[in-house]
Amino acid sequence: MKSFEKLEILRAAVCIVGADGEVSTEESKLIDKLAGEIGVGQASRQAMLDRGKSDPEFCQEMFRVLKTEPNETMLTLFHAAMADGVLADQELAVLWHFGEKLGLDKDTFDKLVQKAKSMISES
Repeated sequence: MKSFEKLEILRAAVCIVGADGEVSTEESKLIDKLAGEIGVGQASRQAMLDRGKSDPEFCQEMFRVLKTEPNETMLTLFHAAMADGVLADQELAVLWHFGEKLGLDKDTFDKLVQKAKSMISES
């Protein structure tokens, strides 16, 4: 996966972890890991997280999802949403938004949600 594709996934993950207005330690660690893989500095990461938590238009303007690795992208985004052990309604709405952009149908998305919820309840 190319660096600009990883950046798009990072931006999407920031939208998801910030959707509920809070970023847990676990979510922050995941964002740090994704950002570190492509060399995004701490100040940029923090600015993205701050905006992801406070600006509802952030996800609309921030990025355009690339369809080169849709399965890997959705896997990363679900991991971001599950990092704090909760799948908030706001996070699910953002996940669905990105899933649609990646061409995911509603049945497949619902199956992913159920699997994610079962993984959370097992932890």
